[in-house]
Amino acid sequence: MHHAYRYGRLLAASFGYLRQDYRVIESRGTIMAAIPLMQFSVGRLCRSLQSLPFDIYGGPVLHPDHTDDADLHRAIARDVDELAGRRGAFEVRFSIPVSAPPAVERCLKSLGHVESKVTDCPVLTLGRPLEQIRQGYSAQLRRALRVSARQGVTVEVGAPLDVLESLYPLYRARMQQIGATVKPWRFIEGVVTQRIGLPFVAHLGGRAIGFLILLATPGIAIYWISAMEPDASRTRPMNAMLDAAIAWSHAEGIPRFSFGESHGRSGLVRFKQSFGPEMSQHVVMVRTYRPMIQRSWSLLEPAARRSYALWDRWRAPLARRLSHRS
Repeated sequence: MHHAYRYGRLLAASFGYLRQDYRVIESRGTIMAAIPLMQFSVGRLCRSLQSLPFDIYGGPVLHPDHTDDADLHRAIARDVDELAGRRGAFEVRFSIPVSAPPAVERCLKSLGHVESKVTDCPVLTLGRPLEQIRQGYSAQLRRALRVSARQGVTVEVGAPLDVLESLYPLYRARMQQIGATVKPWRFIEGVVTQRIGLPFVAHLGGRAIGFLILLATPGIAIYWISAMEPDASRTRPMNAMLDAAIAWSHAEGIPRFSFGESHGRSGLVRFKQSFGPEMSQHVVMVRTYRPMIQRSWSLLEPAARRSYALWDRWRAPLARRLSHRS
């Protein structure tokens, strides 16, 4: 689903610095591979190609009968190199999620010199009875779920957009608190309306107190983003929402549940581990073409992201005020 053209179109519509550059490799009228590349551009010098941005859910899609076809791998490498040259990209970045077959990583090594960054990603296998999966939860987590149920927390699957929008400031405040990139509301709205993501909302006493969005595909469900009212933490809504997301994924026949990366936050790592997942690996592979520009961008990127986030936060209200005046 995240390789789909509509996902790239949503990224381009949501972020002004991204543009689709999807590639298809054909042989005798048969599509052998597809590469969902996005062109990242800040001025004329800082350009890169990313599959896909934010280091998640990218990499080439290979024809199932040709996953280890060396000629196909070389054709992909040539096409990527040629495109990078035409676009003036300082790097090409590929994200290989835990759901990707091993052949994808072998394919990208045909690019030549690539640097790889490997991070842990906890994944829960769902091919067992649900009660058996829950028995693998830690004792502390099972107690938290009982507390949540006694307090009256309920979880709504597929909540309306207006409820999600009312909870969005909680997410934005939390991301700003931990210094993480805030995804704009229009992007979250697009993910939900285009059925790329499924929302789960926790309620207490008839009031929405938190939300979670699950990126659901036939092969894997991925815990994407979440937030809750800080004062509601004692009722454990996040535990209840994740348990509901796991139960929903199990009922849908999805074989694996990914908890995503934790970006070095030890408390979040422990929380995810309490659900009993096994550790898998998420790989980011980078092919560098212009190392000096790449190094310069790595120094400028934090400030550029903060500036863009500040401008993006205020441009929607400003646009609404200007439209009312006109």
